[in-house]
Amino acid sequence: MLAANNRDVARSASAFGDVSTCVAAIAHLQRDVLAGAVIATRAGRADWSWRLRIDGVDVAVSSRTYQRRLQCEAACALFVELVPHATLVDVRPPTQTVPTSRHRVGHRIVSPQYGTQRG
Repeated sequence: MLAANNRDVARSASAFGDVSTCVAAIAHLQRDVLAGAVIATRAGRADWSWRLRIDGVDVAVSSRTYQRRLQCEAACALFVELVPHATLVDVRPPTQTVPTSRHRVGHRIVSPQYGTQRG
């Protein structure tokens, strides 16, 4: 998931073999995000990261670490709030393989709609 400024907000906890499986996982996330369990864990001596678990399976993880647990939990809460309103954009098979060591995704898949009013 990318923000409007193309910064990572979160990423999938697992990889997908094809675009249709990925799109189905995004639909599942959007449908069931509010039933997910947020887990904040230490990611080092002084860093925190979060993951979202639905039906016992980790489905999303933080794209960065946070210095404080409170910041980590606030970032995850924002993610949970934005996911149902996110839209799929530029969905197509990748043209090249992205090395697993890279942290950025080659194509934007999910983008939250910042600035929209919610009724």
